[in-house]
Amino acid sequence: MFILIIFIYTSYITLAVIGLIVDNDQKNISDKNKCGISSRININSSLGSSKAIFHAWPWVASLRQKISGTDAVHFCGGSIIAPRLVLTAAHCFHNVTIPTDLNYARRFGEVHIGQLGLTEQGQRTAEWIKVIIPEKYRLFRPHDYAYDIALLILNKDIIDRQDSVICLPSHDTISHVGDYGTIVGWGINDETDNEISNYMMQVTVPILDSTIDACNPSMLPPKNSTMTICAGILSGGIDACQGNSGGPFAQKFRNRWYNIGIVSHGIGCARNNSPGFYTRISAHINWLCKQVESEGKLLPVCFDIIPNSTTYKFQ
Repeated sequence: MFILIIFIYTSYITLAVIGLIVDNDQKNISDKNKCGISSRININSSLGSSKAIFHAWPWVASLRQKISGTDAVHFCGGSIIAPRLVLTAAHCFHNVTIPTDLNYARRFGEVHIGQLGLTEQGQRTAEWIKVIIPEKYRLFRPHDYAYDIALLILNKDIIDRQDSVICLPSHDTISHVGDYGTIVGWGINDETDNEISNYMMQVTVPILDSTIDACNPSMLPPKNSTMTICAGILSGGIDACQGNSGGPFAQKFRNRWYNIGIVSHGIGCARNNSPGFYTRISAHINWLCKQVESEGKLLPVCFDIIPNSTTYKFQ
């Protein structure tokens, strides 16, 4: 189980990416024929929480905070959408002093690959060199987290040719009420816990009708259902928790996994009538494509959005 409450971090930040092997010859463009494919995902029931199998979710990332004299500590999740691109939540960075230019860099960042547990050393490390946050994201509460999305630019490729990134939805992709989404990461098991999970966990919950009372709690600002997904089990017991923020809310379409949402926020963890809220990625595809193109890259989902771009092609 996971929590969606936002926490503040003031130290340097690092990134861990799980279950991948680096190939320096990999192109900086996501191949749509390879996205969202994994034969090791072991979700046996519609709802519930379980441990993930090693290499089952090769696109799941662990953002880690560098603390002087200690190993890097996990604080948020993320998902790999291209060899040098990681998608996460803006609130994972909003507490850090932000320069006037929101396209700011982090001096320290690591990518640990090839492990399932957070206590294990990765097979290889890489660094991110830029964090891009939407200008409309408001740094101080109260706000509705409608723009709770961030793009990390890495300094080198982090996937091999046979590895898969997660697919992205197009701007008109609709996730229907009653569909299921899966949260993957290392969130704490209970909101009273102080320690995050040592193992990658996977939790499946239903998408809810955004008009119900539970999806419009009085303790939070009004929600925009075109920008936010409301999902969870109203009876409680299963949810996202602290440590999963920024990670993927994934859904399977035609044997491929798509990242339809980013773990964002909520009230507590797995409480009755307290579902979680996820940034709706399809609402931000235009923004994402513009940022990716400005970095000299192009995602398959962007072909329809930037149809006249001839600068970036598959090779």
